[in-house]
Amino acid sequence: MTSTGASQTTFRDLFANLRTGLLVVADELQWIGLKGLRSLEIRQMEKRLNEERATLGQAVAKAAAEAQGEPASVPLDDAARLCLKQIAFLDEELTHLRNERDRLRQDLLARRRAVLAPADASPTSQPESPKE
Repeated sequence: MTSTGASQTTFRDLFANLRTGLLVVADELQWIGLKGLRSLEIRQMEKRLNEERATLGQAVAKAAAEAQGEPASVPLDDAARLCLKQIAFLDEELTHLRNERDRLRQDLLARRRAVLAPADASPTSQPESPKE
């Protein structure tokens, strides 16, 4: 009769481990999806930032060609000033998105630990580890 109780415990432990594994896989799949979407957004914003930098470079080159003077002392027109503001904004936004992505990963891991830790700490599902 003790073998029946041992096999029930083994099956219970087996299904508990299976459940834990499936939860981890589901969380990782969710993270892959979220990370992919966030990376797509970051790539699009980096592309826009490069376009703004190219536009700024063209505006400065045009102003320098018209001024025929020292390039460092060329006054910037409104389009160039707008490009500078856009570049600053996009830099800040990219930093925010990267930080948000990292924070989201940490939140997902913390949530997973909080959900799975109580189940792992139950005395019936924890085998005794040998003392070294």
